[in-house]
Amino acid sequence: MYKRIFFSSLIIFVFVSISGQDMANISDYPDRFFFNSQFDISSLNSINPEKISDHPLGIETAKRLYLIKQTYTVTEPGTLSNPVEKTVILKPLIYSSLLKLNKYYVKEVSEHNLDIEKASRELNYFLNIGLALIHENTESFEQVLRKAKKPEEISEAYLRVVLN
Repeated sequence: MYKRIFFSSLIIFVFVSISGQDMANISDYPDRFFFNSQFDISSLNSINPEKISDHPLGIETAKRLYLIKQTYTVTEPGTLSNPVEKTVILKPLIYSSLLKLNKYYVKEVSEHNLDIEKASRELNYFLNIGLALIHENTESFEQVLRKAKKPEEISEAYLRVVLN
């Protein structure tokens, strides 16, 4: 009986300690957005190359953009009164910000303001964050994105995201 109480107390103590440490870390960085999600990079290997189109920043970027479109858009079938299919965008602020960053990096590379490797690395980083956030509560992050109009402001917002 005493062993059971002792172990229960120990488990509760460890849980509270860990939770307290996480909360202390979050309060140390009020300008950051913490999410407990990661993008599984192995899912890129399962994409059929025939389904993706060429991208100026390479095949890896093309695969991520394909996954973004597959993840963030849902096609609803038509109804009897309106037989046209309807495309619904989940988290439209995140989706549109990622597309804006894509357009920005492609333009910067085409105008020779940025080399392809650096542009690809940066855009892929932001796309990975976007893929990780699909099932997260992102209201506070979306408020920052709502204010960010320029690509530089959008990328700054994504740099504030911390994935655990």
